Amino acid sequence: MQRPLSVEEGVARSEVDRLLDEADNYYQGKIKELQAALTTETARGDREAQSLKALEDENAALTSQLRDTGMRQEQYKRDAEERQRALVAKETELMRVREAAAREKQQLEVTYNSHMMREIEKCKIHYKQTLSQERDALLAQIKEGTRARSVLERDLK
Repeated sequence: MQRPLSVEEGVARSEVDRLLDEADNYYQGKIKELQAALTTETARGDREAQSLKALEDENAALTSQLRDTGMRQEQYKRDAEERQRALVAKETELMRVREAAAREKQQLEVTYNSHMMREIEKCKIHYKQTLSQERDALLAQIKEGTRARSVLERDLK
C-alpha cells in the first residue's frame, strides 16, 4: 500500500503529470507532423518514381525507334548502293551495246559501200556495153543507110 502524498508531493506529482501530458502532446504532434511529412514525401517519391518510369519507358521507346530508324537508314543505304551498282552495270552494258552498234554500223557501211561500188561497176559495164551495142547498131544503120543511098544514087544515075 502506498502512503498518502504530502501536499508538496501532490503538487509536484501534478506538475510532473502536467509536464508529461505536455511532452506527450508535443511529441504526438511531432509524430503527426512527421507522418504527414512522410506521407507527403512518399506521395512525391511515388510521383517522381512514376515520372522516372515514364521517362524510362519513353527512353526505351525512343531507343527502339532510333534503332529501327538506324536499321531503316542502313537498309536505305544498302538499297541505294545496290541501285547505284545496278545503274553502273546498266551504264556499262549500254556503253558495250553502243560500241557494238558503232562497230556494226561501221561494218555495214563498209559492206554497203563495197556493195554499192560493185553495183556501180556493174552499171558502168552494163552502160558501156549498152552504149557500145547502141553505137554498133547506129553504125550498122548508118552503113545500111549509106549503102542504100549509094544504091539509090547509082540507080538514079
